[in-house]
Amino acid sequence: MFKAMIMVCALSSPEECVRFEDTLGPYPTYGECKVRSQEMATGVATMFPVPATYAFKCKELTST
Repeated sequence: MFKAMIMVCALSSPEECVRFEDTLGPYPTYGECKVRSQEMATGVATMFPVPATYAFKCKELTST
């Protein structure tokens, strides 16, 4: 299972980034997690209408 996360950094202040964690997952495959990350980035882009860089991470969850 994978948990989707994205990090958004405004180009005007790249040292101040914001991390977003998905609230819908986890996802059974890395591919599904990656697709969700892209959906999240699209949604966040409407909230931050400034030039920015986006990075995603699909963290594998371990069962305990």
